[in-house]
Amino acid sequence: VCKNNNNNVRFHQLDILDQSSIHKLHDDIQTQHGGLDLLVNNAGIYRDTAPGSFGQRAETTLATNFFALVTVCHILFPLLRPHARVVNVASKLGMLYNVPSQELRQTLFNESLTEDQLLDMMTDYVQLAKGRKR
Repeated sequence: VCKNNNNNVRFHQLDILDQSSIHKLHDDIQTQHGGLDLLVNNAGIYRDTAPGSFGQRAETTLATNFFALVTVCHILFPLLRPHARVVNVASKLGMLYNVPSQELRQTLFNESLTEDQLLDMMTDYVQLAKGRKR
């Protein structure tokens, strides 16, 4: 949603699972506004409401809640102005204290964890979940 000086609100459709949709939003923001002052990441789904097997639900959930978010950030962050803010909205279910493994929590809290390492971890999780019967 973009608001100009004339108080006209402009909406833009975005499918966060479609890179062309994200790029179109990027191009429209750059053309119409020259940059972003605020980015609110609020897309997300709950795994147990996704259809399919445990592995399919894990894949669908992480595609939306993690991988798409990373893609959106990579594409839209270059538009952030120096004073811009990014707000990530999450539910209580997304809190790291919900991770049952103390070792995994420590890994995720580690400040030296890189994006590539985290991407690998999430990819491995999906692959393991898809091999799991539930």
